[in-house]
Amino acid sequence: MKIFHEGHVERAVCEKDGLVTATFRYRDVPFSDGSGLVRDLLVGVCDVCEEVILSPPQSIPAISAARKRATRPVEANLPASYVDALDAAASRVDVQANSEFRKRLLMFYLHRYARGDEAIPELVELAKPSLYLPATGPRKRLSFKLSERASEKLDLLLTETGLSTTQLLKALIGKIAIDVVRPAKPVRLAELTALCDVMSS
Repeated sequence: MKIFHEGHVERAVCEKDGLVTATFRYRDVPFSDGSGLVRDLLVGVCDVCEEVILSPPQSIPAISAARKRATRPVEANLPASYVDALDAAASRVDVQANSEFRKRLLMFYLHRYARGDEAIPELVELAKPSLYLPATGPRKRLSFKLSERASEKLDLLLTETGLSTTQLLKALIGKIAIDVVRPAKPVRLAELTALCDVMSS
Protein backbone atom coordinates (compact mmCIF):
# COMPACT_ATOMS: atom_id res chain seq x y z
CA MET A 1 0.00 0.00 0.00
CA LYS A 2 1.31 3.43 -0.90
CA ILE A 3 1.77 5.81 2.04
CA PHE A 4 0.93 9.44 1.32
CA HIS A 5 2.50 12.43 3.09
CA GLU A 6 1.62 16.09 3.44
CA GLY A 7 2.58 17.95 0.25
CA HIS A 8 2.37 14.86 -1.97
CA VAL A 9 0.70 15.65 -5.34
CA GLU A 10 -1.55 13.28 -7.29
CA ARG A 11 -3.66 13.56 -10.42
CA ALA A 12 -7.35 13.18 -9.65
CA VAL A 13 -10.85 13.96 -10.93
CA CYS A 14 -12.72 16.81 -9.21
CA GLU A 15 -16.50 16.99 -9.64
CA LYS A 16 -16.25 20.75 -10.18
CA ASP A 17 -13.02 21.10 -12.17
CA GLY A 18 -12.48 17.79 -13.96
CA LEU A 19 -8.95 16.37 -14.20
CA VAL A 20 -6.76 18.28 -11.76
CA THR A 21 -3.82 17.89 -9.40
CA ALA A 22 -4.59 17.32 -5.73
CA THR A 23 -2.18 18.14 -2.94
CA PHE A 24 -2.32 16.14 0.29
CA ARG A 25 -2.89 18.30 3.35
CA TYR A 26 -4.18 17.91 6.90
CA ARG A 27 -7.71 19.22 7.23
CA ASP A 28 -10.69 19.07 9.59
CA VAL A 29 -13.21 17.24 7.39
CA PRO A 30 -16.95 17.27 8.27
CA PHE A 31 -19.21 14.33 7.49
CA SER A 32 -21.64 15.02 4.66
CA ASP A 33 -24.64 14.40 6.96
CA GLY A 34 -23.43 16.98 9.48
CA SER A 35 -23.15 14.43 12.31
CA GLY A 36 -19.55 15.30 13.14
CA LEU A 37 -16.09 15.75 11.68
CA VAL A 38 -12.66 14.18 11.55
CA ARG A 39 -9.90 16.44 12.84
CA ASP A 40 -6.44 16.65 11.27
CA LEU A 41 -7.17 14.11 8.53
CA LEU A 42 -4.71 13.70 5.65
CA VAL A 43 -6.71 14.24 2.46
CA GLY A 44 -6.17 15.20 -1.16
CA VAL A 45 -7.31 18.77 -1.82
CA CYS A 46 -8.13 20.02 -5.32
CA ASP A 47 -5.53 22.60 -6.34
CA VAL A 48 -8.21 24.56 -8.25
CA CYS A 49 -11.21 24.79 -5.89
CA GLU A 50 -9.63 23.69 -2.59
CA GLU A 51 -12.30 21.02 -2.02
CA VAL A 52 -11.40 17.62 -0.54
CA ILE A 53 -11.44 15.07 -3.37
CA LEU A 54 -9.22 12.20 -2.17
CA SER A 55 -8.98 10.09 0.98
CA PRO A 56 -5.92 7.83 1.10
CA PRO A 57 -6.29 4.31 2.55
CA GLN A 58 -4.19 5.29 5.57
CA SER A 59 -6.92 7.80 6.59
CA ILE A 60 -9.75 5.24 6.61
CA PRO A 61 -9.20 4.07 10.25
CA ALA A 62 -9.42 7.69 11.48
CA ILE A 63 -12.63 8.24 9.50
CA SER A 64 -14.07 5.01 10.87
CA ALA A 65 -13.18 5.91 14.46
CA ALA A 66 -14.73 9.36 14.12
CA ARG A 67 -17.90 7.84 12.66
CA LYS A 68 -18.20 5.58 15.70
CA ARG A 69 -17.89 8.59 17.96
CA ALA A 70 -20.66 10.44 16.11
CA THR A 71 -23.46 10.64 18.63
CA ARG A 72 -27.22 10.87 18.86
CA PRO A 73 -28.75 12.18 22.10
CA VAL A 74 -31.42 10.04 23.74
CA GLU A 75 -33.52 11.43 26.56
CA ALA A 76 -36.51 10.17 28.48
CA ASN A 77 -38.48 11.32 31.49
CA LEU A 78 -39.29 8.09 33.34
CA PRO A 79 -41.07 7.14 36.55
CA ALA A 80 -38.49 6.95 39.33
CA SER A 81 -39.10 3.21 39.74
CA TYR A 82 -37.55 2.55 36.30
CA VAL A 83 -34.37 4.50 36.91
CA ASP A 84 -34.13 2.97 40.40
CA ALA A 85 -34.44 -0.52 38.88
CA LEU A 86 -31.66 0.31 36.41
CA ASP A 87 -29.41 1.52 39.22
CA ALA A 88 -30.24 -1.56 41.31
CA ALA A 89 -29.23 -3.77 38.37
CA ALA A 90 -25.96 -1.88 37.97
CA SER A 91 -25.12 -2.29 41.65
CA ARG A 92 -25.89 -6.03 41.50
CA VAL A 93 -23.36 -6.40 38.72
CA ASP A 94 -20.76 -4.26 40.51
CA VAL A 95 -21.31 -2.23 43.68
CA GLN A 96 -18.84 0.34 42.34
CA ALA A 97 -20.58 0.74 38.96
CA ASN A 98 -21.19 4.41 38.12
CA SER A 99 -24.11 6.04 36.32
CA GLU A 100 -22.39 5.45 32.94
CA PHE A 101 -23.07 1.76 33.44
CA ARG A 102 -26.81 2.49 33.10
CA LYS A 103 -26.21 3.11 29.41
CA ARG A 104 -24.03 -0.01 29.07
CA LEU A 105 -26.76 -2.19 30.56
CA LEU A 106 -29.34 -0.72 28.21
CA MET A 107 -27.02 -1.14 25.21
CA PHE A 108 -26.25 -4.74 26.17
CA TYR A 109 -29.95 -5.60 25.96
CA LEU A 110 -30.62 -3.37 22.96
CA HIS A 111 -27.95 -5.32 21.03
CA ARG A 112 -29.39 -8.65 22.22
CA TYR A 113 -32.84 -7.79 20.84
CA ALA A 114 -31.44 -6.29 17.63
CA ARG A 115 -29.37 -9.45 17.01
CA GLY A 116 -32.38 -11.70 17.60
CA ASP A 117 -31.04 -13.20 20.85
CA GLU A 118 -34.29 -12.11 22.52
CA ALA A 119 -37.80 -12.08 21.07
CA ILE A 120 -38.66 -8.57 19.85
CA PRO A 121 -42.46 -8.94 20.43
CA GLU A 122 -41.66 -9.37 24.14
CA LEU A 123 -40.68 -5.69 24.26
CA VAL A 124 -44.24 -4.54 23.59
CA GLU A 125 -45.46 -6.35 26.72
CA LEU A 126 -42.51 -5.19 28.76
CA ALA A 127 -43.27 -1.56 27.88
CA LYS A 128 -46.51 -1.73 29.90
CA PRO A 129 -46.45 -0.66 33.58
CA SER A 130 -46.29 -3.59 35.96
CA LEU A 131 -46.73 -4.13 39.68
CA TYR A 132 -42.98 -4.45 39.93
CA LEU A 133 -42.31 -1.23 37.99
CA PRO A 134 -45.34 1.02 38.55
CA ALA A 135 -45.63 4.25 36.57
CA THR A 136 -46.27 6.32 39.69
CA GLY A 137 -44.35 8.74 41.90
CA PRO A 138 -41.78 11.34 40.84
CA ARG A 139 -40.09 11.26 37.47
CA LYS A 140 -36.40 11.06 36.71
CA ARG A 141 -34.53 12.09 33.57
CA LEU A 142 -32.46 9.48 31.78
CA SER A 143 -30.04 10.91 29.23
CA PHE A 144 -27.18 9.49 27.17
CA LYS A 145 -25.71 9.52 23.68
CA LEU A 146 -25.56 6.72 21.13
CA SER A 147 -22.97 5.94 18.49
CA GLU A 148 -24.13 5.66 14.89
CA ARG A 149 -24.13 1.86 15.10
CA ALA A 150 -26.18 1.78 18.31
CA SER A 151 -28.51 4.41 16.86
CA GLU A 152 -29.22 2.15 13.87
CA LYS A 153 -30.14 -0.71 16.22
CA LEU A 154 -32.38 1.58 18.25
CA ASP A 155 -34.19 2.63 15.07
CA LEU A 156 -34.57 -1.02 14.07
CA LEU A 157 -36.28 -1.87 17.37
CA LEU A 158 -38.47 1.25 17.24
CA THR A 159 -39.65 0.21 13.78
CA GLU A 160 -40.14 -3.46 14.68
CA THR A 161 -42.09 -2.76 17.89
CA GLY A 162 -43.93 0.44 17.01
CA LEU A 163 -42.94 1.80 20.42
CA SER A 164 -41.74 5.31 21.17
CA THR A 165 -38.19 5.80 22.44
CA THR A 166 -39.49 6.25 26.01
CA GLN A 167 -41.62 3.11 25.78
CA LEU A 168 -38.69 1.13 24.39
CA LEU A 169 -36.43 2.27 27.23
CA LYS A 170 -39.12 1.22 29.71
CA ALA A 171 -39.28 -2.20 28.03
CA LEU A 172 -35.51 -2.66 28.15
CA ILE A 173 -35.43 -1.66 31.82
CA GLY A 174 -38.27 -4.10 32.48
CA LYS A 175 -36.20 -6.88 30.92
CA ILE A 176 -33.16 -5.85 32.95
CA ALA A 177 -35.26 -5.95 36.13
CA ILE A 178 -36.49 -9.45 35.28
CA ASP A 179 -33.02 -10.75 34.43
CA VAL A 180 -30.80 -8.93 36.90
CA VAL A 181 -32.75 -7.44 39.80
CA ARG A 182 -35.44 -10.00 40.63
CA PRO A 183 -33.68 -13.41 40.45
CA ALA A 184 -31.61 -14.77 43.32
CA LYS A 185 -28.85 -15.24 40.74
CA PRO A 186 -28.87 -12.64 37.94
CA VAL A 187 -29.09 -13.92 34.36
CA ARG A 188 -25.91 -13.46 32.27
CA LEU A 189 -24.06 -12.14 35.32
CA ALA A 190 -20.66 -13.29 33.99
CA GLU A 191 -21.13 -11.35 30.72
CA LEU A 192 -22.30 -8.23 32.53
CA THR A 193 -19.48 -8.40 35.05
CA ALA A 194 -16.96 -8.71 32.22
CA LEU A 195 -18.55 -5.67 30.54
CA CYS A 196 -18.25 -3.68 33.76
CA ASP A 197 -14.62 -4.79 34.21
CA VAL A 198 -13.74 -3.62 30.69
CA MET A 199 -15.34 -0.23 31.34
CA SER A 200 -13.47 0.31 34.59
CA SER A 201 -10.06 -0.88 33.35
